[in-house]
Amino acid sequence: MIRKFIAASLFVMFCAVALNSPLLAQTESSASAEAKTPSETAEPKVALTPEPAPTPTPAPDKDPNSGSSSFVKKLQWTAIFDGYYAYNFNRPDDHVNSGFLLESRHNRPTLSMAKFNLEKPSTLESPFGFRFDVMAGPGSQLLLSTRDRAHGLEATRFLWQGYVSYTAPLGKGLTIDFGKFTTPIGIEGVDSKDNVNYSHSYLYNYAPVYHTGLRAKYAFNDKVSVTGYAVNGWDSIGDNNSGKTFGFTVAVAPRKNFNFSQTYLTGPENALDNGNWRNIFDTMATYIATDKLTFMGDFVYGNTSSTLGLQRDHWSGVAGYAKYAFTERLALAGRYDTFRDQSAFYTGLAQTLHGFTMTQEVKLKNNLVSKFEFRRGVSNQDFFTASQGTLSKDQNVGLIGVTWFFQNKK
Repeated sequence: MIRKFIAASLFVMFCAVALNSPLLAQTESSASAEAKTPSETAEPKVALTPEPAPTPTPAPDKDPNSGSSSFVKKLQWTAIFDGYYAYNFNRPDDHVNSGFLLESRHNRPTLSMAKFNLEKPSTLESPFGFRFDVMAGPGSQLLLSTRDRAHGLEATRFLWQGYVSYTAPLGKGLTIDFGKFTTPIGIEGVDSKDNVNYSHSYLYNYAPVYHTGLRAKYAFNDKVSVTGYAVNGWDSIGDNNSGKTFGFTVAVAPRKNFNFSQTYLTGPENALDNGNWRNIFDTMATYIATDKLTFMGDFVYGNTSSTLGLQRDHWSGVAGYAKYAFTERLALAGRYDTFRDQSAFYTGLAQTLHGFTMTQEVKLKNNLVSKFEFRRGVSNQDFFTASQGTLSKDQNVGLIGVTWFFQNKK
């Protein structure tokens, strides 16, 4: 079998050599010339024009809405520098304005906070998101709870908010946040540029300001939304017991110029005690009467048990706001707020506080806002510190606040 294969191979090679030999080529050329007519033999051979090389297909342009470019475009950031000067006419020896939180320094120009917010919103089209608010300055120290400070979490004061988000494809989208976020209680926020007044009301100062845990929001349409909460507690990153605080917010906007919401939080807040729960109810409403005039209102009620559960402490408060914009750069706002601490839970005195605030807002530039403010506080007890170690039932504070901010999106 092998011999036959070798023989066949040799035969094929011999034929190939014979076909390509000069002698055979010369014979074929002569025969061909005899067969052709004179005109055919005189016609020169024309070289074939080679086909042009195919034009390379250009690479498709990168989609500006894809990849890293799209991610960067979705980011929203804001940088804020906020400072004030307050003068307390009681001239307190400790240079502290009683009943104030973020604006508590008397007769000392203060850079309250420098803050940077970075957010990537979560949507159905781009479901993963996050938000981080980094804060420095005296404001970050004043907002940190004694509970977190006692647990050795002093460094967390620099992180005002920090959470990740995911929008689940359920109906119109269920947005879930996990981490540290601001409280739903109260109509005011930490940034004075977004508030009607520069100073904060008693309802903000005597309430939770942040939570750590889970938050889920579902908007049925542009008029009704519901948010649920499961968190470690009030003003707490860690926890002082094994229980959790739960709650919800129902927000309704029946008209474009009117909206209101109801929030309820409940859970154990006493150390090593899961049995005695703290409750808080908060109702807020906003009415835009005209393009220049806006009204807002806030009502809060709370109660809690003592550590031993022997009694329940109660507090309540009301705040009303009105703002009139004369121009895009000039506005006047007023606020009345009252806070009843009937069990001395928050202020250390069984008292009722009243606050009267007038604020003139002047926008020096679109990103530079100044607020000139006068705030009068009144109590039915000697609550406000004064000079020479005395206490007073009233307090008058004049204040100038300035906010300078930058942002990539409105």
